[in-house]
Amino acid sequence: MSKRVPKLRFKEFESDGEWEEKRLGELSTKIGDGLHSTPKYDKNGKYSFINGNNLINGKIIISNLTKKVNKTEAIKYEKQLNNKTTILLSINGTIGNLAFYNNEKVVLGKSIAYINIKNNIDINFIFNQLKTYRIKSYFQSELTGSTIKNLSLKTIRNTYLLIPKNLKEQQKIANTLSSLDNLIMSEDKKLQALQTYKKGLMQQLFPKEGERVPKLRFKEFESDEEWEEKKLFQTGEIITGNTPSTRNLDNYGNDFLFISPSDINKMKYISNSKIKLSKQGFRQTRNIEEDSILFVCIGSTIGKIAKNKYKCATNQQINSVVPYKNYHNDFIYYVLDKNATKIANIASYHAIPIINKSEFSQFKILIPTQKEQQKIANTLSSLDNLIENQSKKIETLKEHKKGLMQQMFVSDEER
Repeated sequence: MSKRVPKLRFKEFESDGEWEEKRLGELSTKIGDGLHSTPKYDKNGKYSFINGNNLINGKIIISNLTKKVNKTEAIKYEKQLNNKTTILLSINGTIGNLAFYNNEKVVLGKSIAYINIKNNIDINFIFNQLKTYRIKSYFQSELTGSTIKNLSLKTIRNTYLLIPKNLKEQQKIANTLSSLDNLIMSEDKKLQALQTYKKGLMQQLFPKEGERVPKLRFKEFESDEEWEEKKLFQTGEIITGNTPSTRNLDNYGNDFLFISPSDINKMKYISNSKIKLSKQGFRQTRNIEEDSILFVCIGSTIGKIAKNKYKCATNQQINSVVPYKNYHNDFIYYVLDKNATKIANIASYHAIPIINKSEFSQFKILIPTQKEQQKIANTLSSLDNLIENQSKKIETLKEHKKGLMQQMFVSDEER
C-alpha cells in the first residue's frame, strides 16, 4: 500500500509520518440538518430562511430573501451553529454547496446540513478537503432519491478524510489555500468593478429611451446631429442558423465551429464550440463571416450575445447580424448588448419563447455617424479587453489552486 502522504508537503512536516484516515463524524461534535417542517413566516422578521442555493462560494447569500421569521420563531427552530466551528453543506436538490457560518441571522431549511468541527481540528482544512474532487465524487455516488437527489447525514458522517496528525500542518495547508482564496476574491472584485463601470458607461454613451442623443458625448461629436433611427435589417444581413442532418455523422468533424447558445458565455468573443462541423456539414449551413454578431432568439437564454472570431455556422436558435460596410460591427454588437433585455421582452411566449427573424429584423436602433460609432466601439472594446484579461487572470489563479489542492491533499492512489 502506498504511504498516506501528499505529493507536495511542507519541509517542516516531512518527518511527521503518514496522514490518518478519519470519518467526518469522528472529526465533528455534531452533524445535523435543518427544518423538516415549515416555520411561520413574518415579513418583518430579522431572520432569513435559507436553503442550499443560498450557499455560494463559501458564504451565505441572504440579500433580497423574502422568507423571514421573527426571533421567537428562530429560537424555536434554532440549530447548533457556531461561527468558529460550523460548516454548512447543501444536501437536497443542489448537492455540495459549502459555506462557513459567520453569525448570520438565519434559519436552516431541510436542504442544508450543519457540521460542527471539533476544536482540535482546523475548520479551514476540513472545508477545503470537502471541496476536493474525491469528496465531491463520493457524495455524488451515494445520493438517494429519484426525482430530487438527497445526500444523507449518515453518508456525511461516514465520509472518510485523510488528515495530518499535526494541527500545525493542517493550519499551514489551510492558510496557504486561504491566501489564494483571498487573492482570487480580490481579483474578482476588480473584475466586478470593471463590469459595473462598463455598464454605467454604456448607459451614458447611448441615448436613453425617447431621446436621440447620449448623455455623454465625445467632444468632437457634440455639434453633430441627433442619432438616426434604423431598423436592424438596414444595418446588416440577418442570418438564421440551421443544423445539418445529425443522422449523417460525416457532417460533423473538426473543421468549422458550430455554435449553439450553450457556447455563448459572458465573454465578447467565441473562439470554440462544443460541436464542430466537417467541410461537408459546413456546406449545408448558412455560413457566418468572422466578426459578426450572434444573438440567441429562441429558448430560455434569449438575449445572450457574442461575436465570432472565426468563420462559423450556428444552430437555428441564433440570429446573426453581418453588418454592412458603413456600420461598425463592434458598435452594432454594443447596441444589441445594451438592448438585449428589451429585445428578449418582445419574445412570443408560447411553449418556448421565441423572437422570429422578422421581429428581430424590425427592431429599431439609433445610429450616429460612422466616426462616432467607431469611437464608442473602440472605447467599449478597450474595456472589454481589460475585462477579458482580468477574467483569464482569475481562471489561471483558480486552476493554480486546483492543482495545488491535488498535490497538498492525499489522493486515493496514496491511500
